[in-house]
Amino acid sequence: MKNKFTNIIIGGSGFVGSVLCRELAKKHESVLSIVNSKNPELKNISQEICDVSDTPKLSKLLKGGENVFILVGQIHPDFLIKNELKMIKNIISSIDASSTKKIFYFSSIRVYGEINQKVQENSQCRPLDEYGKFKLESEKLFSKFNIPVIIVRLTNIYGTPQNKGFIGIVYDKIFSKQEIKI
Repeated sequence: MKNKFTNIIIGGSGFVGSVLCRELAKKHESVLSIVNSKNPELKNISQEICDVSDTPKLSKLLKGGENVFILVGQIHPDFLIKNELKMIKNIISSIDASSTKKIFYFSSIRVYGEINQKVQENSQCRPLDEYGKFKLESEKLFSKFNIPVIIVRLTNIYGTPQNKGFIGIVYDKIFSKQEIKI
């Protein structure tokens, strides 16, 4: 049975995913957020709890979705590349290639490693850490599709307190009127 959602977001309860859900909904797009746990801030967004290792359930949820946004693969205390890649492979095997028109995979600028110049799309990738290596390997897994795969390499985003990067630290210091040393 085909689902009624055009846009399916895997990992839609996080900072970027929840913003994406809300923005698509504002444009009157049909949105399904596949999550580990529901985000209470997404009251008007359909959310389904699904562990991405449950391939049959994930396949059913993805069936009929035209746009699939993949925002999973975060650094956490139990982070292991092989486990994270297995999760990505489960997602890839669950995508309905007959209905999916575009896949959006959210990667990281960390695939480039340390560089001393402006990053270009064709800059050489030399990840230095496990997370950068994982994201680059994940990107390669998506090359098997005959449908467009858009890789979005995010840089330093501002999010919730648990995932604040440089921008979040600077904002906190500004708002609390603390000295900023760079």
